[in-house]
Amino acid sequence: MDNAIVFQGLGVILALFFIFLTYMNTKTWRWLHVTASFFVFGAAVAFVVYASLTLKTRNAWLEFHDKTAAALDAELEKQELLAHGDPADILGKTPSVNSAREELARVLLDRGRVWRECTPTINADGTATISTTPPAAGIDPAAPAAAAAPKKHNIEAKTVLHVFKEGPSADGLYKVPMAYLGEFVVTGVGPDSVTVQPAISLLPEMIADIQRVDGTWVLYESAPPDGHDAFEGLDAAQITAMIPKPASVSQADYDKLIASYVKDGQRADDSDSPDEVWMKVKFVRTHTMVVDAPTASGALSGSPYDTEGMAIVPHLRAGKEVEFEPGSEGVFDTATAQQLIDDGIAEKIEPIYQRRLNDYEGGFELAARKAKMLADTIANMQRDIDTIAAATAKADEQIAQLDSVKTKLTADLAKVAYERDELGKYQVSLTTQLNKTRADLSRLYLSNKELNRQLVEINNSLQQEVDRRTKEATASR
Repeated sequence: MDNAIVFQGLGVILALFFIFLTYMNTKTWRWLHVTASFFVFGAAVAFVVYASLTLKTRNAWLEFHDKTAAALDAELEKQELLAHGDPADILGKTPSVNSAREELARVLLDRGRVWRECTPTINADGTATISTTPPAAGIDPAAPAAAAAPKKHNIEAKTVLHVFKEGPSADGLYKVPMAYLGEFVVTGVGPDSVTVQPAISLLPEMIADIQRVDGTWVLYESAPPDGHDAFEGLDAAQITAMIPKPASVSQADYDKLIASYVKDGQRADDSDSPDEVWMKVKFVRTHTMVVDAPTASGALSGSPYDTEGMAIVPHLRAGKEVEFEPGSEGVFDTATAQQLIDDGIAEKIEPIYQRRLNDYEGGFELAARKAKMLADTIANMQRDIDTIAAATAKADEQIAQLDSVKTKLTADLAKVAYERDELGKYQVSLTTQLNKTRADLSRLYLSNKELNRQLVEINNSLQQEVDRRTKEATASR
């Protein structure tokens, strides 16, 4: 501020001195020279002013350039740090875009692709046509839709999809899967829709949920995987709200299930199963471990790890041996942790309870198969019951008919017995009459025999008399 006043004072003095000299020169100069000198002085003053302003502007821009360049270098360094992390951070603890991308890849690795807020339409042939374009919020469904290019879903025919019914979350901010509808296979593909049919036999409850179209569906290319991080830090009340108690599960089993989620990642005790107890250790000296499988695979056709726990897919592969520095901590299975402790590489900190993860895809398929087998068994048993009931009714009808026949036969038997008795009496009477008749016939036979003898005698006597008379007649001639 003081320098500016000094320069302004010197400028005023110089202007006054120039005016004085010009006035003194008017006695010897012509008016043209005086006027030109005055204009030259004014132009010089203007030039000085503009030159000083230019110098000031240049200095300001140079200062701004230096600050901006320094800020740019700092931002570039920060951008590089955010993009790739700290090169000096060997353990990779500094968050960065690459680390977040790798973490996101790890989270999405087993999940596959997901299509949310899909609108289903049930067809008469048992299939379903699913629109993969979410309904626009705040638009009247009855209003004509504006023509827009549908977003490609990239679903191919014969793709197997796991379908869930969606519902609002507890806070109502977004939709979450609420009910498992089953495993479906894609039979037809459209620009913004697919046609699916059940890939496995569905239960009556699933069929009822499917036919009751009261919301949107979410399609999963792979069944949602289980994990430890999703429930980390949640208490029993929060987990109970996320996993309601099914009616078919007892209260004791349900409490045990919730307790396993709450205790996951905490210190284990003697009541825990050995298969669910891991060991947290602290490395006392540098140690390297191989975490990559010998052969990598870009396709997720099964587990991302081999039978020894080595990473197969590229997103999980470290590309080199993992080095643990002294003081680093890690959680390993009991056998690996004990080997590290026995080798003097690490020291034991505490046992950790690790909840056994669920294979949802295999569980869904197994439950569906068992439920279908149970439904078929119930249907067969019901059919047998109906057959036995029909046979029993037929047998009861036959028994009633046989009872009626028996009653009639009993009456007939009584009549037959009566007739038998009467016939017995009649037989006795006939036998008496027969004996009497036989006696009479015997007497008659004897009488006839006697009469026959007498007849023979008479006949012989008459024959002799005839012969005698015949001879006498012949002799008298």
